Amino acid sequence: MNSPPRFHLATLPTPIDEATRLREALGGSAKCPRILIKRDDLTGLAFGGNKARKLEFLVAGALEQRATVLVTTGAEQSNHARMTAAAARIAGLGASLVLTGKTGPAGPPQGNLLLDYLLGAEVRFAADGAEEAAVTSGVMDGLRARGERPYLIPIGGSSPLGALGSELLW
Repeated sequence: MNSPPRFHLATLPTPIDEATRLREALGGSAKCPRILIKRDDLTGLAFGGNKARKLEFLVAGALEQRATVLVTTGAEQSNHARMTAAAARIAGLGASLVLTGKTGPAGPPQGNLLLDYLLGAEVRFAADGAEEAAVTSGVMDGLRARGERPYLIPIGGSSPLGALGSELLW
């Protein structure tokens, strides 16, 4: 059986820690089962997160298709968008993000949006979900017009290929 292509991005496996103090705060072992926390904040990709596993398969898919730019959508402070921008840089690809919820930051960019810019992502804004599709389509067309080969990653990496990474715990 052949494994699907994978572009390694994350430090895996991430540890599973027991939350003993939380268990005690909830009544101890007599009232509360063990609480275990998967530490996906320690994946090592752009401050971590649970999308690293999905992106390993999505980036491999993009490289197989000889893409030059990863394109995705999300909210202005999207962890998925930040991680996609980081994954693109590691893979030697460009990143273009369509972020929804506003028409741009009111002040200097902060949080994930600042990291998106620091990672070199091109950022466009859509006021809402209805506008997102049109802006994304325009971004894709503009990239093609510049000679780029864009690869569209659905929001959150939610696709059959991305789902392969959702099942991995290692």
